[in-house]
Amino acid sequence: MMEEKNLYTANIEELYKDYEDCSGHVEWSSIADELFQTQSVMKKYAQREKILKDKLRILSNDNSCKNAHYVFEFTESKGTIKYNEIPELQGVDLEAYRKESFKRWSLKKI
Repeated sequence: MMEEKNLYTANIEELYKDYEDCSGHVEWSSIADELFQTQSVMKKYAQREKILKDKLRILSNDNSCKNAHYVFEFTESKGTIKYNEIPELQGVDLEAYRKESFKRWSLKKI
């Protein structure tokens, strides 16, 4: 079992070898802990939100619905276009039409 843990630690260290090591930074660790716990709570709420939306959808007979305090509205967006499946666009450089890149930070527990 100890050998397994050492192998896991070695793999983690190799995987993140180019990352800055913030192990000694107390404030960084504290904020990371708080963020991780916040994300866990939000996941639970997201699951609960899905359950409640499904119940309202069923009670609304799949129609937009309202009462004196709330509006439960259905909207549908068009799907994305599969540009790689359009024969006329094969070999066409679409980079000039690309929007700005999307940047995001994520926290993972290791």
